[in-house]
Amino acid sequence: MGESALEPGPVPGAPAGGPVHAVTVVTLLEKLASMLEALRERQGGLAQRQGGLAGSVRRIQSGLGALSRSHDTTSNTLAQLLAKAERVGSHADAAQERAVRRAAQVQRLEANHGLLVARGKLHVLLFKEEAEIPASAFQKAPEPLGPGDQAEPGPEQLEAEVGESSDEEPVESRARRLRRTGLQKVQSLRRALSGRKGPAAPTATPVKPPRLGPGRSAEGQPQAEPALESKLEPEPPQDPEEAPGRPEAAEAAAVLQIESAA
Repeated sequence: MGESALEPGPVPGAPAGGPVHAVTVVTLLEKLASMLEALRERQGGLAQRQGGLAGSVRRIQSGLGALSRSHDTTSNTLAQLLAKAERVGSHADAAQERAVRRAAQVQRLEANHGLLVARGKLHVLLFKEEAEIPASAFQKAPEPLGPGDQAEPGPEQLEAEVGESSDEEPVESRARRLRRTGLQKVQSLRRALSGRKGPAAPTATPVKPPRLGPGRSAEGQPQAEPALESKLEPEPPQDPEEAPGRPEAAEAAAVLQIESAA
């Protein structure tokens, strides 16, 4: 019974009638072991490749996250640039409007400047014409020969005297001095005339003129009509000293005329 149990059974694929050798079994086992080792090696290589692929996938995922973050920052930067471009456009429009307004203001200022320059020239001419009056115009004129020979200084003579003395002194001091001397001369003339006047002449009594006309009756007598009285105006008293030519009065009139012209 023991021998029958230890005997190997029939091997599949072996010849049906022959016995199975131990060498064949050993070779088969070696082949099987080598196949298992190759399979294990392949499984290890596949595991390593799978690990490398997982690492590369993780790296790709991290790169995609960084790319998305950079895209977000780029979009924010573009939005800021667009807002700045809009602000710059609005500022450019406002600056253009201000430039147009300033151009209009400059044109108005130029027009006003031209008017002011013209008015300034006119004022300077008026100032020169009014202020430049020489002191010789207020000097005492010589006594004339008669009342018909008394002549007042004309505007041409005054302009000639003004042209002669225009370059001698400053305008303000000359005008001030001329006014002062003119007032002093007028006051002195008034005092002299008031002091030289004599006593007032008696007023003339009104004289009744005779009635001459056809108002007479048949008997040769004048008709009784109401008397018409006519009052004669009293003649103004004449100063005996001022009668021949009256040079002081003429001089006072000339000084007053020059002062009013100044």
